[in-house]
Amino acid sequence: SITFTLTELAASAVDNGPAMTYREIGRHLGLDSETIRRTEQAALIKCRCWCERHGYRLGDLLRKAAGGV
Repeated sequence: SITFTLTELAASAVDNGPAMTYREIGRHLGLDSETIRRTEQAALIKCRCWCERHGYRLGDLLRKAAGGV
């Protein structure tokens, strides 16, 4: 399913897996690169809003998830 595949891709990104272009991700999911870009932007907006409501900064959480300080 697409949801499972997106979860796998997200886990790969957090684990510092190989970087993929929108085109490569789209090819993997059977979608065009513009759909992938818009989906990413919508997800980032939702994450930023959640972080603001809970007193976090998105960049800090992403760095922590990637193993940074």
